[in-house]
Amino acid sequence: MKNYKIIILFLLVALFACKEEEKVAPVGTIGSLSLNFDNVVGASDLKLNTDKYTNAHGDTFSVSLFKYYISNVKLRRKADQVWVALAESNILIEEGVKDKFTLSAITASNYDMLEFKVGLDSATNFGTNFNEDLNKSKGMYWEWNPQYVFLKFEGKRYYNATNEALVFHIADNANLKTIQLPLSQALYPNKVLAVHIKTDILKMFDSPNQTDFTKVNNVMMGAEVAKIAQNYTSMFSVGKIEVQ
Repeated sequence: MKNYKIIILFLLVALFACKEEEKVAPVGTIGSLSLNFDNVVGASDLKLNTDKYTNAHGDTFSVSLFKYYISNVKLRRKADQVWVALAESNILIEEGVKDKFTLSAITASNYDMLEFKVGLDSATNFGTNFNEDLNKSKGMYWEWNPQYVFLKFEGKRYYNATNEALVFHIADNANLKTIQLPLSQALYPNKVLAVHIKTDILKMFDSPNQTDFTKVNNVMMGAEVAKIAQNYTSMFSVGKIEVQ
């Protein structure tokens, strides 16, 4: 009788082990996704403090600071159109500091759409996790109105041989925007799918809501900020895609 009990126990342990193994993706089915953000101004690369640009309204300006949060990255599986949430990420993209990040342990498959948010979800925005890119030292947190700034743009507007400051700090949960971009390349096992994304500052101030720097040049919340946030959907586009 004792032998039967030992055999039954052995079979139960083996069955449980098999089920546990099924939860782990087989070797060779895991790949990575690299998102590379190329900040541009129309057809020109963004260069801080030196180059001058002209927006759709005809205002001449330069840029001294440009940074924004990318979060909640997802991929849409082509076969069944199911969205696959990737590892939690709250990444601060900053011109001249950080322009890319990589997410690993992604099941290799054909994906036809990339999704991410510009800004932070409510739990993160009003949370107390100040680690890594959420650290207050990054200069994206308001102590006076406890929450994060989702995007910062600072620079100068030039007119009549003089200039004035441009300050656009976009915050508030209502301005958290979802971006969806098409993908045309599969994610392969043991490979990195590198997606290059163009972030066009001109479109941030033009499409569909045009900003007149002579009237709107220093805003942090309110209707004008909301209009700029609405332009995010045209601000991002896919450049090249590489398998590395």
